[in-house]
Amino acid sequence: MTDGLKAHHRAAIIATLAANHRVEQAVLFGSRAMGAHTVTSDVDIALFGRQLTLTDQAKLAAACEELPMAQSVDLVLHSTIDNPALVEHICSHGVEWYRRGGGHECKWHEVGISAVATVTIGGTPSRKISEYWHGSISWATAKDVANAGSRYLHETQESITDVGLENSSAKVIPKGTIVITSRGTVGALVQLGKEMAFNQTCYAIQPGDGIDNDFLYYALIGTRPLLSSLTYGT
Repeated sequence: MTDGLKAHHRAAIIATLAANHRVEQAVLFGSRAMGAHTVTSDVDIALFGRQLTLTDQAKLAAACEELPMAQSVDLVLHSTIDNPALVEHICSHGVEWYRRGGGHECKWHEVGISAVATVTIGGTPSRKISEYWHGSISWATAKDVANAGSRYLHETQESITDVGLENSSAKVIPKGTIVITSRGTVGALVQLGKEMAFNQTCYAIQPGDGIDNDFLYYALIGTRPLLSSLTYGT
């Protein structure tokens, strides 16, 4: 590719856009499509989709803003472009990044998370037994995840002991594992900065064979607007 982007940044953008089922096609245009970009050039993308709305565009733009990359992602609905020269440019020089249902070089398919990853729920030792608490095992909650302040979670408010771990459904998961909240701030997302356990307000998501962990992380970021809409009021 001559767009000047790192592969994992490109994959993150595509995953974010593909998370909206109304996006039928995404086409890169502008300086990055023509190989005339600078390091700071924006990433200009035209979105195609018969049911796409300006609200979809705004939500996708907000999701792209959260991606940890220096370049800005500018999205435009192709159906709203009233500049014939720009339409011609996209048609002549645009580079297709994504096409739903086939046609993309990576052959994208929509699947459930369980098809590409192992999803595990955590647990809580009994608070009635003091020997279960204040041990050497960091124990994450939805509050810890939501307040992490960065992509990686390093510290937790509470910890448990080996005995507490053995006598509960809590599980220790390795560094780098993706953890997403299912209660409170639904969809808050981190990767673990070290090995730790977690409670039932979170799910651990570990990629299956052949699935890149960074790509999975960015793909889940792209689903957060959908998760929030599905859990509104809960």
